[in-house]
Amino acid sequence: MHQQVKRKVVGFDHLLNPVLGITGEHEFIKGFKFDLSFPLSEYFQIFQSWEIPNSGIKEEGQNMMQMMMGRGPAKPNYTFMTQVARDVTSPVEPPGLLMVGKMDSEGKVDSILMKRLSNHWNMKLSANFMSSKTEDGALAADF
Repeated sequence: MHQQVKRKVVGFDHLLNPVLGITGEHEFIKGFKFDLSFPLSEYFQIFQSWEIPNSGIKEEGQNMMQMMMGRGPAKPNYTFMTQVARDVTSPVEPPGLLMVGKMDSEGKVDSILMKRLSNHWNMKLSANFMSSKTEDGALAADF
């Protein structure tokens, strides 16, 4: 039998030990953000982003401002986004078909579908969900 090991994210202070050794203080750094984007084909690309905030920063008024905005304390966040673009005729003209999807580790999901129906008609469908609850969502269609 294998003993289950709990995996947890390394704390921000642990990541900053090399910086602390050089500067003596790590309050100057607000956090790390890693972005990775690459195309998988001519029409399809993905984008990933990781944000690791410095939980040790105590800026005056920051916590109150975050609570007023409904954010709560800073915490790590992961975002995944995909994009498909078809029928691209020129860099200045919008593509004939564009699909974009974005989701993050907090449960937010955004998606957009844009389709050129003719020279004068375009269709845009969008869906936004602010959490994993479906009643917190919004759907819209534009022609």
